[in-house]
Amino acid sequence: MLAWAMALAPASITFQGREWSGEALATMAAGWHARVRERLPAEPEAVALVARSHPETFALLFALSALPVTVVLLHPEPATWRSAPPFPAVMPVCLSPATAELAHAL
Repeated sequence: MLAWAMALAPASITFQGREWSGEALATMAAGWHARVRERLPAEPEAVALVARSHPETFALLFALSALPVTVVLLHPEPATWRSAPPFPAVMPVCLSPATAELAHAL
């Protein structure tokens, strides 16, 4: 696991009666951090995350916040994905398993 993930491990979360330990969230975040770094364009202007209330989303936010780019949080309703001024031209959108059903909206 990446040292930063454990040094800055998120707090434990209880969600819908299930306990998600800080260590489990940090491990998940470290894995996603590595995958996202491999798949990002060379110099994205920002990276977006669809922010649904779920521990997996929190772990993905933790992973993205360790990148040297701006993180944009998007509402889970695609109709709200407008911005003035417009979002950056190079802004990949990341989905956690909790938001995977929104892939069609991208």
